[in-house]
Amino acid sequence: ATSSPYICFLDQDDFFLPNHNRVLAEEIDKTDLPFGWSYGDLCLEDFSGRLTRTALVTSYATHPKTHIRDCLSTDMFVLPSASLISREAFDSVGGFDPQFIGYEDDDLFLRMFCAGYGNVFVPNSVTVWRRHPGSTSQSMAMRRSRLRYFAKLCETFPDQPEAGLYFKCNMFLRRFENAFWREVVVAYLDEESPLAEHRDTLVDTFVEFAGMALESDDVGSCNRRRIWRKTALLKTRSPALIATTIRIRNALGGLLRHVPRQAKQRNHL
Repeated sequence: ATSSPYICFLDQDDFFLPNHNRVLAEEIDKTDLPFGWSYGDLCLEDFSGRLTRTALVTSYATHPKTHIRDCLSTDMFVLPSASLISREAFDSVGGFDPQFIGYEDDDLFLRMFCAGYGNVFVPNSVTVWRRHPGSTSQSMAMRRSRLRYFAKLCETFPDQPEAGLYFKCNMFLRRFENAFWREVVVAYLDEESPLAEHRDTLVDTFVEFAGMALESDDVGSCNRRRIWRKTALLKTRSPALIATTIRIRNALGGLLRHVPRQAKQRNHL
């Protein structure tokens, strides 16, 4: 419905700081590539309205985006509510992909990056992100959308062994495996967590992820064994066995972090 050459988005539970548009608009001509978007950091506010962080995205990702690795190996942490986007770039890549309710932002900015549009990062907060238990980012729909995004990435960036490019092994597996597995761990170890009531759905999601992850012959043996072990455990559907095994794994992981590197290699731990 807009006619401006630049557009901004605002998620339903966020709000702009007074300098949002001015700060981001000042960056429009500061890229050698055709301008795609400028974006800033965010403050974080909890469900009761308390400010809990004054900067967020710089803690989790590399900014600005200058390499495809920065767009694929981790969540991008480019938030639409903290961005100003070229209408030309947005339209040229077809806008948001409507199959996603979550990760639609990573998908959009990735496609604009790959289409040759530049981006500029402002290390100042321009938006307040309000997170609460009812946020879209906390919903099961978000988890299902993450799975669809993983499938789209695997289809869009197939491994190319002849060129030495292994997108799935080197960029996608750990990124998405860690995200799905963390939620399973919380669901089985924290009875008070909202995720606890969705254990079966989280298990089904991880098993489906594992099936897609292991269908490629190029997935290495270490990745294959690790994912297979987790999948076999979850398929038991035994809360006691799953919780106990996770606790043992966590305890061993804590011990291994204190073992000297040479000892780890010597004992094949």
